[in-house]
Amino acid sequence: MNAKSLLKIEFIKLRKQTYFWVIAAFIIVFFSLITFKFATLNLKVSFLFPNSNDIVTSKFFIFPNIWQTIAWIASWFNHFLAFLIIIYVSNEFTNKTYRQLVVSGMKKSQLINSKVLVIFILPILLFILIFIFSVIFGNLYTANKNICIFSGSIYLFTYYLQAISYMLIALLLVLIFKKPGISIMMYINLLLLEFTFRFWLTTTTLKSIIYFLPIKAISLLTPRPSSNICLRESTALQFHINDLTTPKPLILIVSISIIYAILFYVFSILIIKRKSL
Repeated sequence: MNAKSLLKIEFIKLRKQTYFWVIAAFIIVFFSLITFKFATLNLKVSFLFPNSNDIVTSKFFIFPNIWQTIAWIASWFNHFLAFLIIIYVSNEFTNKTYRQLVVSGMKKSQLINSKVLVIFILPILLFILIFIFSVIFGNLYTANKNICIFSGSIYLFTYYLQAISYMLIALLLVLIFKKPGISIMMYINLLLLEFTFRFWLTTTTLKSIIYFLPIKAISLLTPRPSSNICLRESTALQFHINDLTTPKPLILIVSISIIYAILFYVFSILIIKRKSL
């Protein structure tokens, strides 16, 4: 069965699920509202950056800053996409859908590949919204009209990789635990466990490995915007890779995240092949 057929089957099943539309609507509505509020309220951001009394939120919505800002806001909702994958996959365990498909001749690896295809498709809507909002608000707030509007748009793609990575973690966990409640709890526990572990590492000589941990590396794909980038007042005509507010080179962060994503996928394949459906 080819990829197109697998994807068609998955979305026929998914579009009938009420929870899919509820979660999708929640993400779209609240992402849009938060982005609009941040862009239009023009609040001072001293509550986020103590030494930035003269900086207001609109400064984060000029080119090229806006790409990072909106990708960062969108990243807050990636965990809801992960929850969506958990609920979707666990329901198929509960309804014995996987068993029926395997009996019908589908390979277990195809079961995983069909879910991975869904994972690659789901973040595209937010990807498009990030692009639309960035172009609209960027043109609205950027005084320097000579700047390349796509300068800094690399954050579109790091956001997309981040969303996929979080959902692959969710897929791996739900394949292990099957039950939605337990899987979501384990997902949250994983985030908290690594956070605690990172906090401990900061007190040791091993703190340099923090950026190689999976959740940390993935989260750095959409770092919180720095107040320093707003001090440029959009005077730079071009986005430079040094403008990225990641503590490590972007290529390193992306490489680490891709490696982890591949590992999550491989482990998912290994688990489903050994698991009773």
